[in-house]
Amino acid sequence: MLEPTSGSAVINGFEVPTQMEGVYQSMGFCPQHDILWEELTVREHLTFYTRLKFAPTDQEEAFVVRLDWLARA
Repeated sequence: MLEPTSGSAVINGFEVPTQMEGVYQSMGFCPQHDILWEELTVREHLTFYTRLKFAPTDQEEAFVVRLDWLARA
């Protein structure tokens, strides 16, 4: 969530910050509460939490559309 300011780290063989794609693919993130990121749109947040908590991949779009509709109701 934060850019490193100094030092180095290796996660599962991937160097931070030069190999972040590998870092992201090899670890998870589980916040203790639902957080919102300023960089994401509402739809991107819905997609993120759908992937994290609710829907199988083939049902993802249907869940996002339903959540978006409920949020507007």
